Amino acid sequence: MSSTLSTSLPLLPSLACFGIVAVFWWPAWRCLRLQGLSYSLPTDVGLAFVFAFGVYAAITCPFLLLHLSADSALVCVLSFWLAWILITEYLWRKNPQSPHSACRNPLESNWQVPSFPWKLSLAGGFALSALTASEIIDRTIGLLLMAGIGFAHVVLGMRKQESRSGVVPQSKQSRLIYGLLIVLTLYAIISPFFFYRTDADDNLYLSEALVLQHSPHLGLYAPTHRGEALPSNPIYAWQSFELWAAMLARLSGLHPMIVMRSLLGPLLTLFSLCLYAGVLRLLIPRQWIPTAMVFILAYFLFGMSSQWTPNNYLLPRPQQGKTWLMHLGILALVLQSFYYFQQSSRRRWLGVFLVSFACAGWAPTAIALVPATLGSYACAHFLRSRNRDTCKQSILLLIGSIPVFLLALYLATHQSAIFAEESLASSEFLNWQNLFFFLYLGGGHGGGGLELAAMVGAPLLLLFFVRKRAWVYPLSFSFILGASLLNPILYPWARAACGGMWGYLRLYWLLPIPIFLACLGAFWVHTRRNHSSTSMNQSISLCIGLLVFPLCGAKLVWSSANIYSPPQEGIAIYRVENPYKIPAGLFEIAQRLQTMPLGPDHRILCHLTESMHLAPLVEDFDFVFAREYQTPPALHALGRVDEAKRRQDLAFDFLFGNMEIQRARSLLKQEKATYVILNKETKSVGDLLLALGYQERMAREGFSLWMKP
Repeated sequence: MSSTLSTSLPLLPSLACFGIVAVFWWPAWRCLRLQGLSYSLPTDVGLAFVFAFGVYAAITCPFLLLHLSADSALVCVLSFWLAWILITEYLWRKNPQSPHSACRNPLESNWQVPSFPWKLSLAGGFALSALTASEIIDRTIGLLLMAGIGFAHVVLGMRKQESRSGVVPQSKQSRLIYGLLIVLTLYAIISPFFFYRTDADDNLYLSEALVLQHSPHLGLYAPTHRGEALPSNPIYAWQSFELWAAMLARLSGLHPMIVMRSLLGPLLTLFSLCLYAGVLRLLIPRQWIPTAMVFILAYFLFGMSSQWTPNNYLLPRPQQGKTWLMHLGILALVLQSFYYFQQSSRRRWLGVFLVSFACAGWAPTAIALVPATLGSYACAHFLRSRNRDTCKQSILLLIGSIPVFLLALYLATHQSAIFAEESLASSEFLNWQNLFFFLYLGGGHGGGGLELAAMVGAPLLLLFFVRKRAWVYPLSFSFILGASLLNPILYPWARAACGGMWGYLRLYWLLPIPIFLACLGAFWVHTRRNHSSTSMNQSISLCIGLLVFPLCGAKLVWSSANIYSPPQEGIAIYRVENPYKIPAGLFEIAQRLQTMPLGPDHRILCHLTESMHLAPLVEDFDFVFAREYQTPPALHALGRVDEAKRRQDLAFDFLFGNMEIQRARSLLKQEKATYVILNKETKSVGDLLLALGYQERMAREGFSLWMKP
């Protein structure tokens, strides 16, 4: 039995892991200061990490794409980082008073004081969103009413904008706002330690981190079928994030599952909140940012309307690179693009370039998200000030996405149709309307209220701009994105360009729903018609505003009632019982399995949920079937089509009792299924296993291990 599989979190190795991350972040932080690119303290913290990861992705890219060894990659990274730290420290000591950036907040006092009708319409929009999401009123009627209120008030407000005067005063902050900000921030950072939400994608990404630690050929074989040496999917070739987690685990002595499931969550939350604060600093008065951050935190602590909305990722799925892409990479792109247009220079363009490298290293989804982000942003800037300089800047900004185009070129020359992920087959979502309202917003089961409220209220933000200097993001950016990609007319083209429905749905991640809600919430709390805002008024407004979240059909993220998929499919959210975040009964079975014969001649047959936990745990575990887009494509690539069908039948028909005993006996022998693990859903197969000669070796908390003698 491996001594690494303990039930307690190793304290010293965990602290060492955090220390390694700090060393990883440090030289980029120094460079921001030395190059005069500093913005604000929270923003610098997040951007420094993104830049550091961009450098790391650039260094490890050749090792991953050429399938070199993990040892050579580790030596190269450590050598470069040591040299980088020494150089930056030398330059810092030589010139500690390096000038800082003069980038100013473009929006200090450019906000109109909202009138009572504005606040009434906002409240009505929230109420209608809640009623529509809860299906209390017809969806069509609710959407028409919300659209009518928003459009009418924007038109009236724009007509009266020039006649209104006055700006929002420097109001005194409520103690409740700061108290809530502290409590919610701490809860958001700490809760990933203690809770976990199962996700089948862990099967692939965490298994990658396990095998990349000492791999002689990075990414050459499928991580869930390493004993059989099945080919890997080229789309996952640039796995810098998984390699980074593997290196953290190797240097700290921790298991990769502990690093990715237990330690990365707080780091991601901290860095992401720093960047969200940086984006808000461009949009609202500085004294409103604490209130806006309260609403951002409330959004991420409530919801998960569907798995295609931003709040489904930050807290529940920090172990996956696409979460870091969404909540670090895209935000850093926005910040760097803004400052690049404000003060064009090579250093700022280099920042965009490094962020693009980081995005490509986090997830292949960057192929769609980075060009869409930069393209929409550049188009919005060009339309805002149409001149030759802006056109040149826009073109150069798009060139900054070269890393993702290189990844796209690599995939175009290596990707086979066999490995292409299947599009969503259900005819229910073949049209744009059902895709948006039922799949994205989750309207079929009472979700989507928060997203609807944000999108309905977003046009009202235009009323607060006097000189319109901050329209670019999120308003103009969102308009360009929606007009070019997220609409029914271009839906067939965009879907095909993104590689199918799964790729197209990821474009919705770019909708800045948290930013919309944060700005609307800050306006709700701080603005008063009579230019006064007492702490008591702010506290009352804040409480009323936060009540919107549960009223919109949202529930606490860490709640068993909080599901992102249709109720019949469900998800499991539970308090963790070990640092690997594996159910205690299954963890005991895994420990027992390690004492038995393992390898490709002794495969494990289990449900997808169990393979998602076990595949990243022990490198010698081999499985009959991992997932639909992992096992069959790899076998098809080798011409073993019949074997792929047999394995899939075992994973589904057999485990759920839909297979005749003679066929089951033949398939189990052919596919070398020495072990079978049953859970509460598949326990009815126990009698069939007895008839087939299997013996129950262990049963723990709803799980049982069966073995063929």
